[in-house]
Amino acid sequence: MISELRKKAAEHDIHTVEVGAVDTQGRLRGKRVPVDRFFASVAESGVSIADAMFVFDMQDDLPDNEFVNMDTGYLDCRLVPDLGSMRILTYRPGYALVFADAFDPNNDPHPLAPRSVLANQIERCQKQGLDPLVATEMEFYVCTPDWEPVQNHIQYSSLTDALELEDVLRDMRDAIAGAGIEVESSNAEYGPGQIELNTGPADAMTAADNTVLYKSIIKQVAVQHGLRATFMPKPWTEASGSGMHVHTSLNVDGANAFADSDEEPNELMAKWLAGLLEHTLPLTLLGAPTSNGGKRIRPYTFAPTHVHWGLDNRTVLARCITEPGSSANRVEFRPAGADANPYLIIAGVLAAGADGVERGLVPPAMSQGDMYTNPGDCAPLPTDLAGAIAAYESSALAEQLGDMFSRSYVSIAAAEVALEAENSESDDPDHVSQWERDRFIEHC
Repeated sequence: MISELRKKAAEHDIHTVEVGAVDTQGRLRGKRVPVDRFFASVAESGVSIADAMFVFDMQDDLPDNEFVNMDTGYLDCRLVPDLGSMRILTYRPGYALVFADAFDPNNDPHPLAPRSVLANQIERCQKQGLDPLVATEMEFYVCTPDWEPVQNHIQYSSLTDALELEDVLRDMRDAIAGAGIEVESSNAEYGPGQIELNTGPADAMTAADNTVLYKSIIKQVAVQHGLRATFMPKPWTEASGSGMHVHTSLNVDGANAFADSDEEPNELMAKWLAGLLEHTLPLTLLGAPTSNGGKRIRPYTFAPTHVHWGLDNRTVLARCITEPGSSANRVEFRPAGADANPYLIIAGVLAAGADGVERGLVPPAMSQGDMYTNPGDCAPLPTDLAGAIAAYESSALAEQLGDMFSRSYVSIAAAEVALEAENSESDDPDHVSQWERDRFIEHC
């Protein structure tokens, strides 16, 4: 593989390889390495980076953490390239990127690394003979350099309005496709300057890699055009929030095992769905990890507010596509915000679904109609960070994702709750403050 990648790098005049890993907040970090050095040593031995990256908050501050701190010395961990993940970055000629797995000083997978957390859940599914296929559906805002929306009106999916934005959107699509990610389409969303750009499905790890790289490319291409892009889940009080819908299906012997669903989930899909619903409340913390994220979870926002499921119904939390004989049948998990760490929310979804399969869980009755007006006795989602933490702590999902990871993750979120309390500007739980924008809009 090294010789094949060396040839590919030469064909594209690559001079620098970025060795990347995602931090706990879902941001891409790593080292830039001259291409000759990469192939001479780094491709096999990796590079060192401080384990502080796994305990940063959104502003790169270091809240108290029992596992990574001054007493431990902020140890080096080793980023070892996953060579099969290398991408050519066509929008930045001369650069390639390869994702890396993080290893601790004992040469074990680092328990706080999001890629390690996801790898454990992929292995769990594969032990059941299941290969998860995943796609993330992302929304974001295009902004001016001063972080104002580039538009002051809404024109959902218009092919006439704001033609001036098409230059940047075309370059975003081209850059994402150039990095080896299947581009399906883009459209204006239900917010002023809000965009949805959809990509195709992949195996779970590749889907997480793709999502992190997608977000990095969107931000960098926006800057190349003198603009900015944000995946902050709720940048403004009145405007629509930005979500990350997670679509999952299960391949068995190379084919979609949900394909024979017919206007209702088949047996395997039903168990998978039931697991998602069983663990939805603790999953909320992985999908809304900041004080801003819960503000998306409001009625009539196209973000779900309760735990329920249905067929082609965008008011439910889990939307099941069950067309007879379709290889595209899947479960769409809709509550996560665009700032969610894709490795962690996908890991949580896989853990929940696998638990449903292992235990043979049965989903509740299907919901129909407007589930904002008539949620019935369906459990409400936590609508603030403190509530999401309470749902996650001591949950079965937290245990399944790893005790050390979960305790560390909760401590980072708890520090956010304290910061929000110190900087609150209003008693209105829907109000998005300037402090929130200053803290999150550039870094989400």
